[in-house]
Amino acid sequence: MKLDRLSLAAMMVVGALTSVNAADTLADAFKNGTVKGTLEAWYWDRDMQVNGKHEDLLNLGLKLSYTTDTFYGLFGGVTLQTSNSPFASTIAKTIVFKANEYGPGAILSEGYIGYKMDKTVAKIGRQYIATPLIASSPNRIIKQSFEGMTVVNTNLPQTMIFGGYVNKYQNRTDLNGGMAEFTNNFWIGSPLPGSQSAIAGNTKAWKTLDGEAYSLMAVNQSIPGVKLTGQWVGITDLANLYYAEVAYSGKASHFTYGLAGQYQMTDFDSSMNSNDSGYYGLKASLGIDAFKTYVAYSKIDEDTTAIPGVGGGPYGTIYTSQIWLTPGTFNAGTKAYAIDANYNFKSLNVKAGVRYSNVDIPVGNGTATATEIDYTTLYVNYQFMGALKGLSLDIGYEKADWNTATDTKELRFNVNYNF
Repeated sequence: MKLDRLSLAAMMVVGALTSVNAADTLADAFKNGTVKGTLEAWYWDRDMQVNGKHEDLLNLGLKLSYTTDTFYGLFGGVTLQTSNSPFASTIAKTIVFKANEYGPGAILSEGYIGYKMDKTVAKIGRQYIATPLIASSPNRIIKQSFEGMTVVNTNLPQTMIFGGYVNKYQNRTDLNGGMAEFTNNFWIGSPLPGSQSAIAGNTKAWKTLDGEAYSLMAVNQSIPGVKLTGQWVGITDLANLYYAEVAYSGKASHFTYGLAGQYQMTDFDSSMNSNDSGYYGLKASLGIDAFKTYVAYSKIDEDTTAIPGVGGGPYGTIYTSQIWLTPGTFNAGTKAYAIDANYNFKSLNVKAGVRYSNVDIPVGNGTATATEIDYTTLYVNYQFMGALKGLSLDIGYEKADWNTATDTKELRFNVNYNF
């Protein structure tokens, strides 16, 4: 199935037959549309682990979105993203930030036609997606996006059902000093089997994937305090991914608490890998008024490398991820644990916290040397009020201590204005 084979005409016919119309005329649908956006000024200072390079970067960006009102159920939306780094050095451009932050230019990351009927919303075109296994990552100046079709339905009580198909993907940068364009190459959030070294069971080397992905997901919260999530993603000629999560949360007086478990299976196509993989994670959380904390543990299957999902967002699905750098490895047999503690100073509009994770990567299945990494992140968020409402400040410092190589350090100072 190709996106250009999908019939927009069918949606328009159904739209013309329904009485769900918020705007009386097509002109009113555009006039009554909404505009929102974000002005961004992000300053980062980074020490690299690979070659010990140290550079900083000031990135100025704009995200501008427009969504029409509905007309007989039909609506449309666009989002423009821009990035500009006026003072970047040659090393910052070509080495330190080229993979994820330096890529000046502008791109239409969203451009879709949608249809609403009762409790169903469908979109065709470029769009952001946020699910456990297919997701856009928002923690770089350019947010990743997909091209395809999504349908969300909430007719069943306390249940959300999602269906999706994507055949193009927009990454952050093109690795050559420019902004990434939409291509058929999906960026998978881990080394694919054979992409960096020989992985057990590998029969074919991949760096990127030229294909399509299909997905079904259901989220149910009919049991008080319990959230159940299940998702399947089929990636053409690579693997079927299955994800399940059970999360329980409760409250007693000033206390909040929670327990959660997740399981993901990577079922490789036999032409790609003779072994399968995946991971599981466990998480326990506790809160006392404005103080929140959790502890988490995860383990990757020992047979071969696991694929967390499509896009950069699934990196953060695993419970032991860090805020920015993340443990970043799904190598066979990897174990990790994480601890987070934060406090919300509500009277000051400040949230501050610290997160620590330990990642233990064993020898084998493509890993020549046993590696242990300790990640520590300090983070602060401040929301301005009054005349400066909409302005926010995110400050973070993240350090990764490696037992086999040079440590990494990164300071981030992000200023955002939402309007």
